Amino acid sequence: MVAEEFERPGENPVTGERVVARRRRISHDSELPMKDAYSAFIRERIEREGAGHGSVGR
Repeated sequence: MVAEEFERPGENPVTGERVVARRRRISHDSELPMKDAYSAFIRERIEREGAGHGSVGR
């Protein structure tokens, strides 16, 4: 499971202004890459976690 960010149109309830809200959702990818691509996949996840963007509930 991976947390991914996406943008969603919304409205400021106080001013009525249209805004774009950044949201996070959990995505599930059951197809893992193989060999070198798997190493790159894991490395990317570790780097994200170190930057504070990879886990939900922080």
